[in-house]
Amino acid sequence: MARASRFFAPALVPALLWTSGVAVAQEAEGPTVVVEAADEADVRAAISFPDGWHLEAADDPSRRYVNALAVDERCEVGTRRSEFSGLATDIDDFEVTLAPGSGFIFIEREQLELPAGPAERVDFAANEEGGRWSVYSVWDDGFVHELWCRGDELPDDRWLPIAETMDLEADPALTSSAFDPTVERSDAGVAMAFGEDWRVRGSSTNQGLLYATSDAAVCALSDYSAIPAAEDWDGVEAMHDEYVAAADAREDLSLEESTYLDLAAGRPGVADIAFDDGTRAIRYSFADPTGETLLALFCVGDPTPEDRYRGLAESLAWLPVAAD
Repeated sequence: MARASRFFAPALVPALLWTSGVAVAQEAEGPTVVVEAADEADVRAAISFPDGWHLEAADDPSRRYVNALAVDERCEVGTRRSEFSGLATDIDDFEVTLAPGSGFIFIEREQLELPAGPAERVDFAANEEGGRWSVYSVWDDGFVHELWCRGDELPDDRWLPIAETMDLEADPALTSSAFDPTVERSDAGVAMAFGEDWRVRGSSTNQGLLYATSDAAVCALSDYSAIPAAEDWDGVEAMHDEYVAAADAREDLSLEESTYLDLAAGRPGVADIAFDDGTRAIRYSFADPTGETLLALFCVGDPTPEDRYRGLAESLAWLPVAAD
């Protein structure tokens, strides 16, 4: 049986032949995903995600990706035709692909009962230091509906609350949620808009808020609000000027430009940096209206767009503070 997930290195696991079609849905607390077999439109499944998850644009109708924004966790939903007569044999075959020498580490396999029916869950890792996956599989008369989820560590619940929302008898009119470019980190009081070309998820770094990738660039939104007291910063100018001074002192890069812009979100500092290896980076430094929340948007790409990611910077908006 051929399998694949965008989370895998293709050389290590054979390509997974997801056969699904995707449609646009009514919102629950978070996005809803509906997938259906390409050759059997009546074979379909719906899964609901909690608030704080973001559905990627449907660049491939055969599968859908949903990313958590508060943590670095990602899930993939799909439906495929099985080459076997039952779920147990199908998963036996999958387990073989995780054998020693495959580049993966088999952790655990469990049979369980979901509301959608009998299911299997397989947990595995890329390596001792790599990401951890849980894969839920549900049988549907020769087809398998699957939920793949990945995190730096396996959560205690193994994403079971999401798997329990799987519905094989969803209303035929139900379709997947529409793509929404806006992503929010309410804990930091900020929102940004990323287009369909971007894949956005939470960051696993200490100060990271969002990590976004496209075919040509990588951007990270980080929160430096805890630093001002230690560094004696009194606002965005102090944060930006210190960054510029540190960059200017390095021998492996050159500071091409440092300036300030007037945007709806305030007056961010902008640094344009060129590294000796040809890499070019753009950093925007932001402060909220109170001056207490200090964020930095750092983007690296090849080539650097003419607007130097200004479109992303212009999309940054401060969220209203909830009343106590």
